[in-house]
Amino acid sequence: MIIRKYLTGKPVSLYSFNIAVALFLFFPLQPMNAQVTYIQIISEPGALVYLDTNCIGKIQDDGMLNINGVSPGRYKATVVKGERCMTTAIDIIDKNERILFIDLLNEQSEDRSPVHRASKNDLLQYDNELISYGSFADERDGRQYKTIGIAGQTWMAENLSYTVPGESYVYPRDPVHEEIYGRLYTWKAAMDACPEGWQLPSDSDWFKLELFLGINDSLLTTRGWRDTRNPASLKSDIGWLAAGSSEDAAGFSAFPGGFRDHDGLFYNEGYFAYFWTSSDAGEQDAWYRVVTHDIPHVGRFSYSKKYAFSIRCVRQL
Repeated sequence: MIIRKYLTGKPVSLYSFNIAVALFLFFPLQPMNAQVTYIQIISEPGALVYLDTNCIGKIQDDGMLNINGVSPGRYKATVVKGERCMTTAIDIIDKNERILFIDLLNEQSEDRSPVHRASKNDLLQYDNELISYGSFADERDGRQYKTIGIAGQTWMAENLSYTVPGESYVYPRDPVHEEIYGRLYTWKAAMDACPEGWQLPSDSDWFKLELFLGINDSLLTTRGWRDTRNPASLKSDIGWLAAGSSEDAAGFSAFPGGFRDHDGLFYNEGYFAYFWTSSDAGEQDAWYRVVTHDIPHVGRFSYSKKYAFSIRCVRQL
């Protein structure tokens, strides 16, 4: 699912049934004429499926129901069985079919669309041949990470994947998520997750990287999307859904791993990459960076420390 947050800068979540959906939404200015083949809902056999207020049918014995000929737009898919009910918003913005898994028992949902799987398969093999990477082995678990020098700093060129019990998370039900996106950390866990000799980058560490990208120094400390004049985007050049082209010339290779909210739900895989900084923004919030599929800039925002984002470690000087 896409969760837009351009107007507020906050990673807005989609909540099930009786919880409010995103408060602010941003839609493309151009009309969308594409047609999707179908939406496939995977859930408990016998559950009733509604698209907006229309009852579409019942989940079949094989655990699936196909909804054919759905035009682009924003819909609410509701699955009901007995006293259990869950509603999830679906944004259809392109012609790819959508496969949505709705787990009534655990009140969780996951987008299993083929474009997600294809993107993940590509990202598993991702390698920027134009970049000469270094390497680092985390002695705590033996995991190897690519490293890259940017603007006089040494960064990990992959998201950290060290387990912090109870404070780091991976998307449920798909074992390749962690291998691709690493883990998602609460701010408290992120502060201590980097291996010895490395640290969670501060706002100032990010400023150095952003100056390399061409962000005007007068905009560095502002909240919002800051214009980058260097074509060396932070984003990988594949793996982003509904995205324009990007150039991973700096070798940072951000993957769109999304986030986990404080209620334990996961969102925005394929569309956004969020990274904690070590700089807090008050007792409850901390600063983070975000890049997304259809904006070429780097966002600087602050939000609840209870949310779980990706982290990149930078080597201590």
